[in-house]
Amino acid sequence: MKQPHREKWLVGSAILFLGALACGGTGAPMAAGTGIAPIKLAPELKAIDVCAAIPPDQIEAVTVKTSENLIRQFTTPVELKTRPKTSVDAQFSLPYSVATLLYFKRALTDEYSEKAIHNAKVLDLATRVHCMSDPEMNRRWPKEEPSEVTLRLKDGTEYKAAVSHAKGSLGDPMTEDELKDKFRFLAGMVLKETAVERIIDIVTDLENLPNVKSLIRVISAGSRGKMSRLKI
Repeated sequence: MKQPHREKWLVGSAILFLGALACGGTGAPMAAGTGIAPIKLAPELKAIDVCAAIPPDQIEAVTVKTSENLIRQFTTPVELKTRPKTSVDAQFSLPYSVATLLYFKRALTDEYSEKAIHNAKVLDLATRVHCMSDPEMNRRWPKEEPSEVTLRLKDGTEYKAAVSHAKGSLGDPMTEDELKDKFRFLAGMVLKETAVERIIDIVTDLENLPNVKSLIRVISAGSRGKMSRLKI
């Protein structure tokens, strides 16, 4: 992606941030298009030190149980979902998204880059992610987005976590602090830290903002690149 387009896209996340934060929206914690419950399991697994303490090469298999609808959308065709050809393929792949969470410990823009999706170790781990539909979860969907993940290590140890809703959904919305942290990460790629924090302050007090010119000026002046040339 060329830098000017990348800057426009990332700074554009400020506008999405406005809507999510000011209007009480949810937002999503990951860059994955899946946006479904298994992706939310990383915090639960991390809480028991799985992500931090276990090398990916010690993982024997990962089993994901969820609804048939999500299995159809995000796990087939198997070859494309375990070895995505493009960033978009990866974003809509449950096996890749689970693998990248376990390998990189997060799943944001960098983890879905053209370089990242060709990481041999991540792709190998994706082949060990087995996804299947569950009758009980089919009955609960779509009122819920139930999923269960079982992580089995080569020494036989198993870790399991289950959720009823995807993180970032109406059933489990991101908190204001989580939205701010995601914005800091994304906007920080192209904006200076002072600009990022100023934008957060402006948006937090959006009801008292006379017009958006001051916000645009902060974005333009705070850019690390060509967007600083914008005239408002």
